[in-house]
Amino acid sequence: MNDRPRKTKRPGPQPKLAPLAREEWDFGKCPTDQLSLCFAYEYARESPWALEKFKRRKEDDHDEWGIWHFHAPVVQGAQETDEEFEKFLNEAGLLEEYDWDLPPGVDLWLPPEFPETPFLRCTFDFGEWQDWCHDYWAEELGPYEADDAWALRPLPIKEMPAIGEEDYAFEIEWDASDGRLLKEFQSWLRKTRPRPPVERRGKSQAREFAADLKALGAYRILQRFSAPQAQEHTQQYLREGLYAKLPDWYEARKRAERILRALFQTPPRPAACR
Repeated sequence: MNDRPRKTKRPGPQPKLAPLAREEWDFGKCPTDQLSLCFAYEYARESPWALEKFKRRKEDDHDEWGIWHFHAPVVQGAQETDEEFEKFLNEAGLLEEYDWDLPPGVDLWLPPEFPETPFLRCTFDFGEWQDWCHDYWAEELGPYEADDAWALRPLPIKEMPAIGEEDYAFEIEWDASDGRLLKEFQSWLRKTRPRPPVERRGKSQAREFAADLKALGAYRILQRFSAPQAQEHTQQYLREGLYAKLPDWYEARKRAERILRALFQTPPRPAACR
């Protein structure tokens, strides 16, 4: 009887991944008012589902700037348990406003340079486009005393004598899309708000988007390096690296994977080292 161990076939060389530009993983220089756009843009670049949707888009789906828009709903059940789903909503800053009958989602506003160009390298002027959108909807929707073309119709206060000066009621056309209702309410709010908002306690949405993007950076780097190698690699650009502690790298990857599953219907990809 031969007791010598069997020879096992060694796996072949793994395919080399393309070098990762800094703009693919370090989003620290993204303007604060563009973090939500960067979040949607960069996570969509990681999603075969979103890329396929983009590939099959129709030309008339673009606005006059060449921007293509679609709404990606949250996939309830992307987390293993209700507790995991609640945790995801809390991390995403959606827990307080979450309607369990109507899952939230993410709006993708994708410019002509998607998906080949990283957001931070795009020549497209997102700031000018944002200003145009603001002016467009203000002009398109008009003041809050809108005509019947509105799907969200504020009821005149004089018809509701029991309502105080800061209480409003709306007649809502429920067949209208979420996007249309939200845009109409935003226009009404801009023209009606009597004073600036007083910020409540809670998570800053901008900080949450920044943390989500940082997690995406870790997710991408860990496709190429182990966590210790990733830390060493990013320390060439950032004094403490993208994350200072190794466990934070793994938590960041999990965070990005939760977002990709829930908002972009994307299963986890193999990593260099789990």
